[in-house]
Amino acid sequence: MTAAALSNWQTLLQSALQEGARAAQQRWVEFVGRIQQLGLIEPGEKTFAERQKETGYSSLYHGTIIDNHPCNPEGEKIFQHVEIHSPGIGAKVEPGDYIGIFPENDADEAAIILKLTGLDAHTPVTVTDRFPGWNDTTVTHTREMSLLDALRLKIDLVTPGMKMLELLANREVEGLPPLTAERQRALRQRLADGNRETIDAWRNANMLKDVLAGFYGIPVTAQELVDTREQLDQRRFTIAAMDGDRLSIIVSPIEYERTTQKLIADDPTFTRHMEGVANRFLRAAANGQELDFYIDPSHFGLPWKAREHGHALSRAERRAARQADMIFVGSGTGIAPYIPMMQELKEQGHSGHCWLITGNRTHKDLLCADRLEELRKDGTLDRISFAASREEPRRYVQDIVRDEGKEIWDRLQRGAYVYIYGDRVMGRQVMDALEQVAATHGGLDGEAARHWREGLEQTGHIQLHTYRQSMEFERAA
Repeated sequence: MTAAALSNWQTLLQSALQEGARAAQQRWVEFVGRIQQLGLIEPGEKTFAERQKETGYSSLYHGTIIDNHPCNPEGEKIFQHVEIHSPGIGAKVEPGDYIGIFPENDADEAAIILKLTGLDAHTPVTVTDRFPGWNDTTVTHTREMSLLDALRLKIDLVTPGMKMLELLANREVEGLPPLTAERQRALRQRLADGNRETIDAWRNANMLKDVLAGFYGIPVTAQELVDTREQLDQRRFTIAAMDGDRLSIIVSPIEYERTTQKLIADDPTFTRHMEGVANRFLRAAANGQELDFYIDPSHFGLPWKAREHGHALSRAERRAARQADMIFVGSGTGIAPYIPMMQELKEQGHSGHCWLITGNRTHKDLLCADRLEELRKDGTLDRISFAASREEPRRYVQDIVRDEGKEIWDRLQRGAYVYIYGDRVMGRQVMDALEQVAATHGGLDGEAARHWREGLEQTGHIQLHTYRQSMEFERAA
């Protein structure tokens, strides 16, 4: 046998052995999955801390947007479905987890900053990224790039930072235009007064471009522009669907108004209509847009999801959870985590009922309607209750909780789980509604109803996860 023939024979033999090993491993995985569904063995669960160490902020991934379309094209407020492809990411996430997106600034905003400063877009600058790492650590990464790339990818172009204000207030420049000199004196006095509340209100009312235009004539170098700016914040979105190497999120049109404060007494004020940076970036992204992201594990999830303290359900508890009813409550994008959670329930052989209580402005604004219909048809989702806040009679999800209180009380008495996800105000009102349910249908007084609700939270039968919808939250987006 020649050397070439021997080499070919060895290659074929190695390929056959590898293929056989892969097939055997796949059969073993299917076998283990099957007996886990039957409750014969406990699946290996990672604690929250273990998952955070493996997939947290310090682990960055790269993906490509492969689909971007409206969730509710006929709705009053259009939400966007964005699907991201990243090889191998499916093994890193669980239902309820977040994806942290690193957005890009609008190119027009970056061009305005360059024009106001008179700086060359190609000037090299050094940028230091700081990311929260695992266990309260900070991960830093320093690299060199062009000023234009730094303006688009790395620094916040919205709110002027304190370092920038101090630079503009204290830089001595001869021959400043009288109006600029007057603004500089006013800023210097404002900083010297040290009233942080007044200073922050002034900062939050004026954008970086307002300040640079108002102090035109005071030079700022390219590196100073980068060093005096806050890092462009990442924005977390709840993963709304998982399918192998693809993740989906729901992006809402976060819009708000911002009215400037006068730099000096005679300056005019005006109001801008603004959109969150990450929301604008994602809503405008075309298929093929590349982006960096991280996966942030969450405590929020199905009963058998390992939590921070490392508790894993016993075999009996897991069997009971697979038979328990699930009540999912969330308005608007608060529906997001429930799609993958219901998909996992289906895969786990869940035999209990699933009830989704959701809401939006109008019935045309029901998000993920196609996917919900699929889950309803295959028997995973038994019931949907919808509250429309802009249609008569106006209702909210907490109204449904109160109106359906008898049914919710009975299900909880039989071991059901209630999940509440979304805006903080909504979450608080739903929790209050649950206490009213306990009082009305369980005969508990105010104190007893509160203890009942807290007891269900401690056992995981009520899970609450809310966020704050505010200008600060939106601006960070």
